Amino acid sequence: ASSHATAPAARPPAAAEGEQQESGEPRESAEEPQGEDDGEVRNDLDSVVGYILALPWRDNEDFIFRQVLLLISTARFNDMECIAIMLAALKEQHRNFLVAVMDHVFEQVIRGIEENDFKDAQRRVSAMKFIAECYNYKVIHSDTLFCLLYTLLNWDIYGDCEDKRMAQYDDLGDCFRIRLVCTVLDSLGKYFLKHKRRLLMDRFLIFFQRYIFEKTYRLMDLEFMLLDTMDNLRPKQAPKVSNLAEAREACQRIRQAEVPDLA
Repeated sequence: ASSHATAPAARPPAAAEGEQQESGEPRESAEEPQGEDDGEVRNDLDSVVGYILALPWRDNEDFIFRQVLLLISTARFNDMECIAIMLAALKEQHRNFLVAVMDHVFEQVIRGIEENDFKDAQRRVSAMKFIAECYNYKVIHSDTLFCLLYTLLNWDIYGDCEDKRMAQYDDLGDCFRIRLVCTVLDSLGKYFLKHKRRLLMDRFLIFFQRYIFEKTYRLMDLEFMLLDTMDNLRPKQAPKVSNLAEAREACQRIRQAEVPDLA
């Protein structure tokens, strides 16, 4: 068992009961990234994973843990997929280790929200890219992913109410969380095109649009980013609202449909 503390917010996934393989499902961990140098990248990843698995884990797990966290915090944005593949390969043999790594990453994301330091902006964006790739390679479950995404919108998905603690760190003129959400959606949106996953994403997009309309100002580059994200997720089919009042009403209808006795 790992000596690292764990929290329920970042458990790695177990296969959902009755869930069947379908087109658009997240990749198996053994699948290599796509690109011109697939073979070379795959060979390099296999070598690295083999080396890591061969390490004397019993006596060095804390050291390996620190090195993995250092790698995640310093790697380039485009390298996050490879790190996610590496962690997915450790899932069977070092599950508790994986839980501890993801717990730490999620805690850093929340801490970044609380501190909201501009100098950490790129690191925070890269962390969200890493989390998205971890979903793509089945390191985390969709419920864990959406719990974090709703938290970014100041919404407690389990309590079905505003997350007042997170809202206190969110200025109406600060749109950086929108950029974080778009980073995730751009990385994994193609896996939410059908069936239950599509419904999960459609619900989130309504709440996301409400959050966007609540902001008093958005930079032009963020507007373009939002347009690209929505077009990639739901070309001409995204559940759209045109103003804050409509967004709030749509969210309320969703909640009432899920909990009929909701006032």
